[in-house]
Amino acid sequence: IGCFAVSPAGDMIALGCVGTKPNVYIYDFPSFTLQKILKTGTERGYASMSFTADGEKLSTVGMKPDFLLTVWDWKNERITLHTKAFGQDVYKVAFSQDDPGRLTTSGTGHIRFWNMTKTFTGLKLQGEIGKFGKIDLSDIEDFVELPDGKVISSSESGYLLLWEGNFVKCRFVTSSAKPELMYDAKHTAGNDMIFGDVPAHKGGIFCLKYDRKRNMIVTSGGDGTIKYWSFPEIDVAEVDSDITMDYPIEPKTTVTVSADASIKYFIESPGEDNTFLIEDGNGALYRQPCDGSAPSEKLWEFHAGPVAGVAASPVDHFCVTGGKDGKVFCW
Repeated sequence: IGCFAVSPAGDMIALGCVGTKPNVYIYDFPSFTLQKILKTGTERGYASMSFTADGEKLSTVGMKPDFLLTVWDWKNERITLHTKAFGQDVYKVAFSQDDPGRLTTSGTGHIRFWNMTKTFTGLKLQGEIGKFGKIDLSDIEDFVELPDGKVISSSESGYLLLWEGNFVKCRFVTSSAKPELMYDAKHTAGNDMIFGDVPAHKGGIFCLKYDRKRNMIVTSGGDGTIKYWSFPEIDVAEVDSDITMDYPIEPKTTVTVSADASIKYFIESPGEDNTFLIEDGNGALYRQPCDGSAPSEKLWEFHAGPVAGVAASPVDHFCVTGGKDGKVFCW
């Protein structure tokens, strides 16, 4: 399995496989009864997939060599649109939650903004490559589209980037200075900014969500923290690009999961317990109160990366695994 997606209603799970001419299998949940099989979407494996907000369409993106972006009418097991997403690895595809005709892809050194557009020859996927401009080119692991169509994305250097159209509008830096106090009389256009450009996360940003209930952008990264950022403040951020692309902002809340963790993904548990389930890229699963009111709890430990060898016990129901991360586990 290369990736999976859960429908917005939570009643369907789509699994994208890896292999020669792999399929997408769509199961009813929680019965796991196979409902649909989607074929010929890619050559070697699926890297990411996403449902529309109404659950009517599914988008998928393939691994190398084709990196194909496909929009499916999954209920009828039919391809609606099909095009090459990019020439290098694509990490994520996601539909807009506010406009089912808009979607975004990102990956190695790029982000791309797509629209399903009606032309005189029919419906087409038209994509615009994001222009980094004065900002260093970066791999983009995650992003989220805001209600007005702007996109906020991660970067490998740990900065949050705000995109408008297909251009970077600003880069967020953590500073206690007010935006209107960023410059003094000695600092004019073209000079360096006064205050330090500290990124949102040390070690890169790996997961990013828009929490509409709390009206916050929530991020996690290689520094073992989850941070909450004010959505209204991000939404109205403006800079004078002739002087700098940097906009100072402070997190509203910082939740430290573990100093040794590298948080690849987090998801809020359903119900009213207000806890995150957190995937540590170093090989662990944590549970953490969303507000950081209690220490994190390590639920499970496992390999961080490929398993290199397995040996079964000849006398009991145990096996030992060795991973490329240098860890050995007895199961």
